[in-house]
Amino acid sequence: FDSGAERHPDRGGTTSFTCKEAWKTLIEGLVQARQIGPQEMTTSIEARETFTDFHNEAVKLEKEHFPDLAGETSRWRENAIKIASLLALSECRVEVGKKDAISATAIARWCGYNYFKLLCAGRRSRLENEILSLEKLLRPAGLIGMQLSKLDDHGFDRARLEKILAASGD
Repeated sequence: FDSGAERHPDRGGTTSFTCKEAWKTLIEGLVQARQIGPQEMTTSIEARETFTDFHNEAVKLEKEHFPDLAGETSRWRENAIKIASLLALSECRVEVGKKDAISATAIARWCGYNYFKLLCAGRRSRLENEILSLEKLLRPAGLIGMQLSKLDDHGFDRARLEKILAASGD
């Protein structure tokens, strides 16, 4: 969100800060809650359903499109729950509702997909290097064009070969 803050050069010295009443109330409420100690937040049934659906979406994504990145989506639901809790607290509520869960899963999904974008660039580069290395090994041995079952006889890991060949498109 745009806070409306403007950055200015620091000229040294001291500065005093003021904040609007709504922000002051929010911050004071959070500080006071922290001083009281841990508190239990409840979650509505609808919010729990949203988190369950999000978890299942992440598992499906991992199994269907990113099996080599197993575990990367495992924290998506946990992160969404933390975000939803902060959204509820920002409105001085101790129950996470459906609206919080929907907003939080959208944020976690956006972060997750952008993270995958970064990972996939490196993933593609590694696969291309593996393809080149594999060709260097196979060409002199006359194994280029050989069926995968024949490569098994030469000590190559079949599952990894299938991933490399699928990525190469060749």
